[in-house]
Amino acid sequence: MLTDRAPFDYRYLSGRLLRELAQQDDATRSRWRASGELTAVFGHVNISRPERDNTNLYMLAQRSEKLVSDHTTRDLTQAYSGQYLRTQLPLRFGIFEPHMGWAGGKVAYYLAEVQDDAKRFVVALFGSAANVVGNRDTGGSGYYPSDMRGLYTLLYLVRDPSGPGMDPPDYLWDDGRPYDEVRASAAVTLARRSAKGTPEQLDFLARLFVSVEDLDLGNGTAGKVLVGAPLWVATPKPQPV
Repeated sequence: MLTDRAPFDYRYLSGRLLRELAQQDDATRSRWRASGELTAVFGHVNISRPERDNTNLYMLAQRSEKLVSDHTTRDLTQAYSGQYLRTQLPLRFGIFEPHMGWAGGKVAYYLAEVQDDAKRFVVALFGSAANVVGNRDTGGSGYYPSDMRGLYTLLYLVRDPSGPGMDPPDYLWDDGRPYDEVRASAAVTLARRSAKGTPEQLDFLARLFVSVEDLDLGNGTAGKVLVGAPLWVATPKPQPV
């Protein structure tokens, strides 16, 4: 069997979300150590639970899909806030800098706009630009939004703590203000205005924070908008041909 030899590369790895997910899993596992003696044929055997390495982001990315499998969907029509979305879409990538609230911080985004037979979908993913693999000092798009209308809180939840400090938002993500429709509309506007380049087919696993049906997308079109944060983004894995 032949295999597609296209290279596989991670483009984005969220250190914070991947580590938090792994740590939550580790905390639920019983820590045990046992020492047992088998027959003389096998001698003495010590059994212990190995410590997991939560510093290797590549290993955590591979592990993450299994950890959230019970809460993951691959179907955009069945994707809602609180779930994880694992799929492959044509994504546009870019970086912008907030004008206020995050001194020195840069926001990375991935935007997909796709249409099926019945509905239009927009997927907007945001995170810290420090998580972009091999692109630590990349410049922005020249777009500096002064009001992100609810998205500051999302970024506060998912930003890399080792990066620039961020002013704490004056409201909580779950307090109902602003409404999800406002957040979704702001996410689409921010991503579109800072968009550059052509879409690239990419694989990703993302945590969804907002899901809005039938949102006005402009030009007389409406669709479903999903806003979230990527745990990882990568080029598609080689497939048999």
